[in-house]
Amino acid sequence: MQLELETSVEDIEPHLIEAQAKIDVLGVDEGTIKIIENMAVTEPELALAMMSIVEGLSLDEIIVKHVDSRGNVERLKDRKTRERNAFHTTGLTKSRRRQIARRALKTKRANPSIGTRAQRKRKKALRKRAALGL
Repeated sequence: MQLELETSVEDIEPHLIEAQAKIDVLGVDEGTIKIIENMAVTEPELALAMMSIVEGLSLDEIIVKHVDSRGNVERLKDRKTRERNAFHTTGLTKSRRRQIARRALKTKRANPSIGTRAQRKRKKALRKRAALGL
């Protein structure tokens, strides 16, 4: 379940009693999770409260805020979504993991951040000046 909304634990806490009552009626199974995901569109706070009860996690763990470099909150994901989206290394050989790491390093080197590119350019200019004796 992935929601794009601005919320906090304080906003969700009032919904916990109602969420517990609904979970007691629905039970805990795959069907309940589907219902919660559908409910997230209309009542996101209640859906997050219900998901925290079903997963047995605290509200802090259910709500995950991703903040970009400028301080903007981008999106909220629960633990299961992050687990599904994570890179799977289980079953890979050591050599294959090394190969993936080498490729990632090449990509990172080919597409540097602005700060890294500027630092590289500055160092190159300083080396050139030193070679010319300036």
